[in-house]
Amino acid sequence: MNEMLKRTGLKNEIVSLRYFPEDRLMIEGLWELRKGKRVASVHIDAHPTNLQLLVEFVPRWIVHLRDPRSVTLSWTHHVDRRFREGLGERLFRVTPVPTAQYHAMDFEGRIWWQLENFFPCAIRWIEDWLRIVGTMPDRMMLTEFQQFRGREANFIEEIMEFLQFDVVQREIVLPEKSLASNFRTGTTDEWQTVFSSAQRDYANRLIPDAWRKRFDWD
Repeated sequence: MNEMLKRTGLKNEIVSLRYFPEDRLMIEGLWELRKGKRVASVHIDAHPTNLQLLVEFVPRWIVHLRDPRSVTLSWTHHVDRRFREGLGERLFRVTPVPTAQYHAMDFEGRIWWQLENFFPCAIRWIEDWLRIVGTMPDRMMLTEFQQFRGREANFIEEIMEFLQFDVVQREIVLPEKSLASNFRTGTTDEWQTVFSSAQRDYANRLIPDAWRKRFDWD
């Protein structure tokens, strides 16, 4: 989504320390964002300090969610790719970082490790934002990944309208999909064919029924 927003002519701005699941906004980056015609995509949590800074510096913002089962699968592939590229040290931005034995595991074992360690963090991150999102309807828009699959241009146009940016659909240029991109296979339920039945059951137990109904995550 960030790539599509940047293709409308907005400058990308770094506004946080870029950690997960706990991240903090930086006032210096927010001053730049405040100048206008800029976009920032971060994984900040709903910490009171972040909320305080958002209210002060950002008139409107988007909280974008994705099925944490899909997120966990994507993150597992990302961790593997970072290690293949010799960039494993960058993973220390995310807590918890895989153990020394992690890469000796087979793929199913690595999925289990991420489900037991990373997945609960993603659940808490979503949970914290859902507690906040309804309290500031004029400032905060909640979106979900499946909403824009197949209707990317319309989705971005709706976001731009909420943010009160002047852009028309013909100006929205969609990025090319590739295996190197976050689109991967282009499906939202790839985890169902990759996770074992035991892994699916484990993950499903941690996702509240209300979320599955609300976001059509069944």
